[in-house]
Amino acid sequence: MGLANRLNALSRFSGWWHYKISYLLAPFYVGLLAAEVDLGRALAIGACLLVYFIATAVFGHIVNDLGDVAMDARAGKPNAWAGASPSRAILVLLVLVFVSFVSLWLAGAPLPLYALAVFEFLLFLSYSLPPLRLKESRMGLLVDSGYAHVVPFCVSALVLWPRVGEGDYGVSHGLLLSCALVWQLFCGLRGILVHEIEDHASDTAAGARTAVVRMGLVRTRKLMARVILPAEWGFLVITFAALWAVEGLWLPLLCLIGYLPIRKRRSISGTPLLDRFYRQLLPLAVLVAVLVVVPTFWPLLLLHLLLFPVWRWVEGRLCECRIPRVIAEHTIREATSDAEHLLELRVDGAYLTSRFVDRGDIQLDITVSVDDDRIPVAVNYGPNQFADLYTGQTGTEKPVCFRIDLPLPRSKPGVASCRLAINLEWDEDGRERTAKLHSGTIELPHVTQRRADTGQTPTTLLYFGPTNVVFADALRMCLREEGLTEKLEAADELIRSRLGWSLLDRIKGDPLAKGVSLFEDCLVSEGIYQLVTYERLKAAGLSGDLISSVSLGEVTAARAAGAMDFNVSVRICCFGALTLRAPKQSDMIVISAPDEKIQEIVSAEGWECYPAIVAEHTCVWAGMISEITKLETRLATEGIENGRLYMDCAPHTPLIQTSQQKADLQDCDFQPITKGYFSTITGGRVTGAVNPDLWCRWIANPSILTSTLDALSHENFDQVICIGSAQFDKDLRKKLAQSHPHARVIKAEKWLETHSG
Repeated sequence: MGLANRLNALSRFSGWWHYKISYLLAPFYVGLLAAEVDLGRALAIGACLLVYFIATAVFGHIVNDLGDVAMDARAGKPNAWAGASPSRAILVLLVLVFVSFVSLWLAGAPLPLYALAVFEFLLFLSYSLPPLRLKESRMGLLVDSGYAHVVPFCVSALVLWPRVGEGDYGVSHGLLLSCALVWQLFCGLRGILVHEIEDHASDTAAGARTAVVRMGLVRTRKLMARVILPAEWGFLVITFAALWAVEGLWLPLLCLIGYLPIRKRRSISGTPLLDRFYRQLLPLAVLVAVLVVVPTFWPLLLLHLLLFPVWRWVEGRLCECRIPRVIAEHTIREATSDAEHLLELRVDGAYLTSRFVDRGDIQLDITVSVDDDRIPVAVNYGPNQFADLYTGQTGTEKPVCFRIDLPLPRSKPGVASCRLAINLEWDEDGRERTAKLHSGTIELPHVTQRRADTGQTPTTLLYFGPTNVVFADALRMCLREEGLTEKLEAADELIRSRLGWSLLDRIKGDPLAKGVSLFEDCLVSEGIYQLVTYERLKAAGLSGDLISSVSLGEVTAARAAGAMDFNVSVRICCFGALTLRAPKQSDMIVISAPDEKIQEIVSAEGWECYPAIVAEHTCVWAGMISEITKLETRLATEGIENGRLYMDCAPHTPLIQTSQQKADLQDCDFQPITKGYFSTITGGRVTGAVNPDLWCRWIANPSILTSTLDALSHENFDQVICIGSAQFDKDLRKKLAQSHPHARVIKAEKWLETHSG
């Protein structure tokens, strides 16, 4: 699996195989009508043509990546060929050139096709590499369209030319091919413009002067809407009409007419309607039309369906039903200027237009309020951390990805939360339509308050990791972090060789849906989780030491082998046996699940501690649900309507395992005192006493007790019913005896026994 992923990264195979190769075979299928070949020779020539397409496509993507190494480094984008030796790259390119010419020779291609192949390779080189590097000029649009669409389409159309009977090709066929090549020219222009629009943000950051950067997004969109798209549609219809008139193939035009009312969907970043038609229906329609005339070529249909299966499109539709219709994730990062604000809240998001609308141009309407004060925002469209995730899941539609950088004003140093609402707006048949995309409150971490209060930026951040706890949500976030998947796979190989099992195998799919508990695998999964934590802290602009509360043996070995690169010192802290002294320049410590020894050292050093925020979405222990339900029922029987439910493990740890358990929890009717995962799944009716800003172990510890007492200090009550560990109850009673002498603390099971019957 690792080798396959590596080859895919080097060649970008998954990005062009289903997108381009299938419909490039359409002119080859048309040529079978006039060619004097039998089935065996047709299969052989078709195979050689596929090899040629593969070799040239891989050549083009490698050359493009080699030319973008420096630019990608400045933009922070991954590049599979970064660091590759020039001799290795040249050798690979020469092999691909050799393979492409051999495939043409084996196919019996006419001499002009060899000249076309040389021309295509020259276009690849002039587009990506200096001194020309036409990629950063308007001429690059024509060059890209030439090597990606026009030339390969022409090769496919003429590969059977030597086997056509004399007099079978006339002026009408020449006009048909001319119309098709102009259609492909505009098709390629649209494709490269859409690609550059998606890369506009990263190209601008890297200083690239692409055609879209030079023209601007507004002018580019107008050019596409007023010139490129109408021309592409026009020559597409003319080509299909000519195909009907010259070859008698009416099915492609009929399929296009029938496809229009089904797929009237548009996207901010382009028009997927045509792309879907090209790769799904066009080659099949042409091939079926040819088989009606020459049925002896029917095995070609089976091979086409095998190489470019229709079920991939169906699978993509099903995947879209399983993934969220929108994904949004926020991070806190350093502000670019301290003149007006200290921090920026960055929100990355992605959505699929087909999940909301059937047609029309779509715009985002975003409102943001920080502590109820409206803040102006600007939206930038372009690839982000979710682009590959959505594209990999759907396979049929590119997501619309956007980024919002929201400055947090200096005038609001006590900022605690940010309300973010994202809506879609579009016109449909003259009527304005809207759809809610996202609405929620982002609880800003204490780190933000610390910076805003003091105006200082910490030089070092120490993170004491949790013990025996792994969040499936955080692991999924890890897998979609750009560039992190390969590190995880490399580390997992070492883990597999040492321990005989794979962590990644255990977390495939959706652990929450399957009820898979990872608590027994803390030794390895803790190390993986620490990597996630560090990557996210680093993305937030923080640096320092990553402190683990369990052994990092496997991760340390992977790091030594080059699979993980922390770029910070990794120190080991096994539970209470802490031997750590932080550097004196540290002015902030983030602690999760501290034990008594850590507390002693922190106090002795005089450090100021803040709770750690790691995961926004957490889990609930399924084992508690039956107790909660029984307790709620009994309280209602006793006439207690305004109860408070305190748990030493809310809102986190193990997993809701069945839909029935989730339904049982939703039936509970306690009023909330905090916000967290309980509020998410119950509409705010059930929650725990633990501050949601504090992520901690589900076993008893001082942090849980402190946050619980803080919550209780604002309540007036006669008794407190607890669901939790015995140690928690004991400590709570001891503390409450001092702060709330009239309160009675009783274990839930004891209370139920007393009030049973």
